[in-house]
Amino acid sequence: MAVLRFQSLELRNPLDEFRAAVAMAAKSRADALFVLTTTVFFRERSQIAQLAVSNRLPAVFALREFADAGGLMSYGTNLPEMSCRAAIYVHRILTGAKPADLPIEQATKFEFVIQGCGNCVTVPGPPRPGEGRARSCAPELTSPG
Repeated sequence: MAVLRFQSLELRNPLDEFRAAVAMAAKSRADALFVLTTTVFFRERSQIAQLAVSNRLPAVFALREFADAGGLMSYGTNLPEMSCRAAIYVHRILTGAKPADLPIEQATKFEFVIQGCGNCVTVPGPPRPGEGRARSCAPELTSPG
């Protein structure tokens, strides 16, 4: 049975410390790198992915955009789908719905992306009550007439 050992690397000033943190992970013989999703990490995803590659560390991320930027793989929610769902909520509120009356939703579309394989596997989550699998939000946003 494989035993996982986690090593947390704190970055107080991420823009200056990416290189040192990834080098420290490689020096301590880490088998892989898992990068949390923050706005700074998202903005610097290409640099992080390149540092992982140059240090021969497979890097796993929670968003597809990191794999698209050169990270090995990602598994997580689909940002365009989540943005679409948020737009539907805004539309409902602007057309008179009370925010407290709107149901709480969870992500329904997850993606597993392996960089360089040319495919993306979309893993549907549980359907919303009364709905089928994930769908486009466009029909709800069109105005009548």
